[in-house]
Amino acid sequence: MAWPLSGSGLRIAQALGLHRKATPGDPNDQPLNQQIQDRKLAWWAVYEIDTFCSMLYGFPLGFSDTDCSVEPLDPYDQYSGSTKESRHTMRPSLLFYKCSMSRLSAIVKAALVDLYGTRHGDGKGKDSLKGIFDKVAVLNGRLQEWHGNLAPKLKFDSRDSLSDAQVTRNRERTGQEFENHLFRLQALSLKLAYENAKILIHRPLLSFRLASSTSADTATSKTDPFRLAMQECREAALQISEVASTTYLLEASETYAVAVVSLHLLTAGVTLCISITLDPFASNSAEAIAGIRQLMQVQNLLKDRSIVAAQSLDITKRLMGLVLANAGNHWPETAPVSSTYSEVPPRYGNGNNSTAPERGCTGPAPLPETNIGLNSPPKVNDE
Repeated sequence: MAWPLSGSGLRIAQALGLHRKATPGDPNDQPLNQQIQDRKLAWWAVYEIDTFCSMLYGFPLGFSDTDCSVEPLDPYDQYSGSTKESRHTMRPSLLFYKCSMSRLSAIVKAALVDLYGTRHGDGKGKDSLKGIFDKVAVLNGRLQEWHGNLAPKLKFDSRDSLSDAQVTRNRERTGQEFENHLFRLQALSLKLAYENAKILIHRPLLSFRLASSTSADTATSKTDPFRLAMQECREAALQISEVASTTYLLEASETYAVAVVSLHLLTAGVTLCISITLDPFASNSAEAIAGIRQLMQVQNLLKDRSIVAAQSLDITKRLMGLVLANAGNHWPETAPVSSTYSEVPPRYGNGNNSTAPERGCTGPAPLPETNIGLNSPPKVNDE
């Protein structure tokens, strides 16, 4: 349903002219200026959704940026309710997230057009290869600049985590506590999207194979763009695995974002499987396998909350089994894996008021092992 709904929303937005820059009116005309800003917010929401669907589902982009003239969002928009206090103090507001995500969406869309579009492969040979190198370098530069300009509150810090008790005991947050809760979710969302964008940008280089896959020249390995691309993709996937093992995910699991998180986890799992396939005897293959096991643990915890997580777990299990079989390894019927938390908190209003014992989250806590069968599909939630 994502594709037709996104397409319908896009066509309605275009019919309303939301993709065009509105003519500024009288600065004192508050209702008109409010309407202009609302139209801009609506368009960037459509932009983000269309780009997201294209990136994660492989759908074609619904429009070209050359047909749009809307200005970027203003983080200190005076007509936004979330900036009433912050625009006077210049401190980050909740609108900062939408501004950051819209800018990231523009970078992701540029990558989809330049690296995955129908015209990106018109050239042949070395010239085409050099063109891809150059595009990847430019896009990666834009991505790193975007990340460097993030507000501190929107930068994910795994060291600044919450205890399970902090997550579960106070479901109805108010005031500053609720705002901090939203900032944590926004930081998590941007972190996952950022790492996923890194994979998206560097992945095209993985299709090129060098004549020698195990070069003994250390200097060459460090400067080889193919190996660097594989390293970037692997590190991004491991970062997603690490982020998913924090208690930030417990808060995200209480929202609709659980489906989006599950898709990012699947992307990370597939990427790590690719890294093992390309170089199964690499010294960091064990780290990649550990990352996949951690991702599967999280997918197992989320499968009763989201059908996406359940299906992703099934795919990851089957793919990992194939990868290890091709590498000559044998994956056991059940694989015990551990996480920094033992269970996802119950939904609101389910009558379960139990609270997990409080503990610090500076490192993994000893928890019961969870056995994940790798030859049988997980139970899918039919809700």
